[in-house]
Amino acid sequence: MVLNRARRACVIAFLAVAAASFAEPAIPDGFWQSALQIREGVSDFGGRTVGAFFRDVRFQELSLPNGASTTFEMTPKSFDGSEVVLEYSIINNGMVSEYFDFHFKYKGTVSVLYKLSRGEAALEGYQQMRRIMKEFYLPSLVSK
Repeated sequence: MVLNRARRACVIAFLAVAAASFAEPAIPDGFWQSALQIREGVSDFGGRTVGAFFRDVRFQELSLPNGASTTFEMTPKSFDGSEVVLEYSIINNGMVSEYFDFHFKYKGTVSVLYKLSRGEAALEGYQQMRRIMKEFYLPSLVSK
């Protein structure tokens, strides 16, 4: 009887640790409410917030001629002081086929998108981020 309780307590403790390990990081609300920029000090997106582009959005769902479907998903990946990383996944037929990490510097009232990475490969700088947003990311969003 005592052994069963001990086992049950161990299982509950393990599940609590596992749940905390896989939980999304606690990104502050201020990050989502900060103005999105790709050039520090410039209102590149008309003062719209990070949340307007990366949290409060709906993504396209694409149906291919062969019946396959492609969807997109945004997941908070990490928050470390002033650095926030969001993972953007491309999902084909329910399986993640590719993912990219958007890197931001959170500076209180603004957040600067400065890098897009996939594994070891990375694109950085204003010109690259502008191109990525216009040609790659924004087309995946549903128009409002």
